[in-house]
Amino acid sequence: MATALLAALAGALIHRYRGGGIQIIPRFPGRSLWGAALAFGAISWLVLGPLLGAALFLAYLGGSVSGWGSWFDLGRKRDGWSDSPEVPWIDEALLHLFGPEWATDAARIHPVRRFHGDAVYHEGGVRPAWWRWSRDFTGLFLRGWHYWPMVWVLPLATGSGTALAIGTAAVALFAPAYWLAYRIGAGTWLAEWFIGALFGAALAGQWVVG
Repeated sequence: MATALLAALAGALIHRYRGGGIQIIPRFPGRSLWGAALAFGAISWLVLGPLLGAALFLAYLGGSVSGWGSWFDLGRKRDGWSDSPEVPWIDEALLHLFGPEWATDAARIHPVRRFHGDAVYHEGGVRPAWWRWSRDFTGLFLRGWHYWPMVWVLPLATGSGTALAIGTAAVALFAPAYWLAYRIGAGTWLAEWFIGALFGAALAGQWVVG
C-alpha cells in the first residue's frame, strides 16, 4: 500500500508538471513534457534498472507528445467555434462516428477542419449538450490509449497477465478520471493530478504482482 501511495504521488506530481502547473519548479521553454518524461524515466531507472527505465521513459514520452484535441474539455467549449485539430486519427474517427461539428460563426472554423469537412457552419443552432459530451468523451477515451504501450513494459518483462490487466484498466479509466475532475468543478489541472496518480499506482501494482 505504501509503495502504491508513493508511486501515485510521484506520478501525480510528474504528470501535473507535464501540464505546466507546478510553478515552484522551473519549466523548460514551452511545454514541460521533456522535464516530466526525464523525471519519470529517472525514477523508473532507479527502481527498475536502466533497460526498463529507458523503455518507460520512451513510452511515457510517446503517450504524452500528441495533442489533446478540442475535445479534452468534455463538451464545454463547443458552442460557436471550432479550433485546430491535433490528433488526426481521433478527429477522423469522431467524424465518422458523430458527424461534423457545427459552428455558429463561419469565420471561427479552422481552415484545416473546414477543408476536411469535420466542422461546418450551421446558422441558428449548435449541437445539443449530449452530442458534444458524447463526442468529447469518446475522443478523450481514444486519446488515453496512447499510453497503452507504457503499461505493457512490465508485463512483457515479467510475463504477468495480471500486470497487463492492471495497466489496461488504468488506461481505460483515463477519460473517466477527466470527467470526474470536471464534475468536481476543478477542470483539467485536477484531471492531470488524477491521471498521474492513476498511472503511478498502476505501475506500482504491476511491479508488485510481477
